[in-house]
Amino acid sequence: MNHSFSKFETLLSSHGFVPKTMFTIDSYIVYIEIFSIRNSDNFLLYIPSKFNIKPDKGDIYKINYIDIETPETIVEKYAEEPDKNEIKNIYDEVNIETKNTEDLEQNLNENYNREIMLKDINKQDKDILKDIFRQLNRFKFCVQNIKYKITIIYKNYICAIKRDDTVECYYIKNFPIKNGRKFYITTDLKSMYESISTISNDIKTVKDSIYKILNQNHVKHSKILNTMLENKENLLTYSDLIYKKKLYFEKYIEDLENILLKLKENQTTLIEEKKAIKQKESEYGIKGVHIDIQNSHVIFNLDTKIKKIDELIIEINEDIMKTRLERQNVTLQIDKILFDNSIMLNEIIKNFNGIKQIIQ
Repeated sequence: MNHSFSKFETLLSSHGFVPKTMFTIDSYIVYIEIFSIRNSDNFLLYIPSKFNIKPDKGDIYKINYIDIETPETIVEKYAEEPDKNEIKNIYDEVNIETKNTEDLEQNLNENYNREIMLKDINKQDKDILKDIFRQLNRFKFCVQNIKYKITIIYKNYICAIKRDDTVECYYIKNFPIKNGRKFYITTDLKSMYESISTISNDIKTVKDSIYKILNQNHVKHSKILNTMLENKENLLTYSDLIYKKKLYFEKYIEDLENILLKLKENQTTLIEEKKAIKQKESEYGIKGVHIDIQNSHVIFNLDTKIKKIDELIIEINEDIMKTRLERQNVTLQIDKILFDNSIMLNEIIKNFNGIKQIIQ
């Protein structure tokens, strides 16, 4: 069933709201930017597809859903994703008084066109969209239990936290491109009707609370970076100790291999001595009980020494294998850690260059 845009505009006007930019799919409004005369601020209103409101005037732009898979940033490629509970503790919830209302929306966006794939977007925009996607996945912890959500518009893209706390992104056709990210507080049509008299104050409260949380996190992140910088000498010390440990393994294995070589040479010499005695007995026969007992005693001593060397060879081989495994493990782990850190530190340096651009 279609609803009149004029009646909708009249309702907004009667409560001090002015419809600005409208974003549509199949000619029906999905998001609309609304200006609040009371607090001179804008917010975004999400209109579920069941209301079917077609705009007949104003700034109207078509949007298409962007299929964004799991983001693959530098951190995700080369380090573990931060634990969700840790993120949740950093990004606290925003608390405002709201009415507990039943959510009547169930997958209302499934009817919208999904034409654009992330791979169709240029690399720079794609990387920034993935970054915004991750950013909103952090911000959702701030608003997970309230009816107000967060949307970021960047260039000609909309990325929004939905009522179910998932994130969706859209491409805006023919939208005037402006660099920089702009965030809006978003609510849906049903929630706006229920709290239309307080919505301006609610949105101001939510936005101020989010600014407060982000400012607190600014301080937290700065302290973490400062701690990292304070530990830079420790990092160099650890790197030097690890390098020495690897050299120790190499030298220890080399020493064991040299010992093993000498043992095998000694063992070969003893075996040759035993063979020589046996050969003499075979060639000349037994020349007396005394000589027979003497030879048996010599052979027994030789066998004892050979057996002892066998035991030492087994023990040293086990030690060599164990040390090689330790060396392999340390080498591979250190390679992984240093490589990851190099990649991430390089990304940090690039991010700091981004901060320089912001403050200039």
